[in-house]
Amino acid sequence: MEATIEKDAEQLRLTLPLMSRHGTDFGPRSYALWFGYAAGASPALRDALDPVVASGGRLTPERTVELYERHIAQESERALEQLRAALAIILGRLGEATGHAGAATASFAEELATVTQRLQHPDTPAAPELLADLATHASLTTATLSRFGSQLAEGSAAVDQLRRELASVREAALTDALTNLANRRAFDERFEAAVSAFHGGPEGQLAPALILIDIDHFKRINDTAGHVFGDRVLRAVADTLKANLKGRDLVARYGGEEFAVLLERTRPADVLTLAESLRQAVSAIRIRRSGDVVAEVRISCGVGTLQRDEAPIALIDRVDAALYQAKRTGRNRVAVAARPATTAA
Repeated sequence: MEATIEKDAEQLRLTLPLMSRHGTDFGPRSYALWFGYAAGASPALRDALDPVVASGGRLTPERTVELYERHIAQESERALEQLRAALAIILGRLGEATGHAGAATASFAEELATVTQRLQHPDTPAAPELLADLATHASLTTATLSRFGSQLAEGSAAVDQLRRELASVREAALTDALTNLANRRAFDERFEAAVSAFHGGPEGQLAPALILIDIDHFKRINDTAGHVFGDRVLRAVADTLKANLKGRDLVARYGGEEFAVLLERTRPADVLTLAESLRQAVSAIRIRRSGDVVAEVRISCGVGTLQRDEAPIALIDRVDAALYQAKRTGRNRVAVAARPATTAA
């Protein structure tokens, strides 16, 4: 049984980075699929997933469901049991080691008290023998505590490793692979949290603000220079945006050639100023291709500030409308979102 638990724990350690690099999500189907792959239980599953791992690719949600239904569904109960066992092993070992150390310490303390009492009795004839026994007991206790220290160190290292792997999985889930910016999921989480904090905060608190950014004529760049060069443009714009933000300001790849900047507490005038500075910084980008300088990297921006009691999606819609206004009126400019319409009482 112990060997089985050890094997499950090792499979868990291997599963997390596999999910991070190649999984479609971090749900139960994806976990069960990659846990089964790490376990090597099904040659057919390994044949299906080996090319994905070798190419560094990532499964689609549809492919994940398909492979789960074909190879894992009948084993789901066992997979859950394996997960529980693998997660329990580290804490169980630490608890066992702690119990042994505590018992050894208590036993030694009891022995020491007994010997002390006997030594204090005037009729005790064999003090050297008692001291020798006590020394032996102390040596055994020291050895037990030493083993405990080693087990504790090993267990702590395993826990730290698991924590790092889980943090890596979490980071991968919230990061855009091409630009290394936050992805749409990370943006949505931060945006929802900022809106909730504002609506629950005191009157007069600065509101969250949003900048939506779109690269002008990006399709033309892809069509004329190729998608590889288009990826270079995306990374250059992402790096420039990130370099010109500070503090808790968040820039995310919002989708395709579109980016979003979240400013959690900002004056409306400062949002406009920042958007204009970002536009100018991107205009200064110079990217070389085959010796030629490509200077036509431009962006359009829409900006807006959350109003009291305004829903998050309402702000996004207003700023998105401003972005398209900027593009319709010539591009390479910043447009301010219209204030939301008020409803008569």
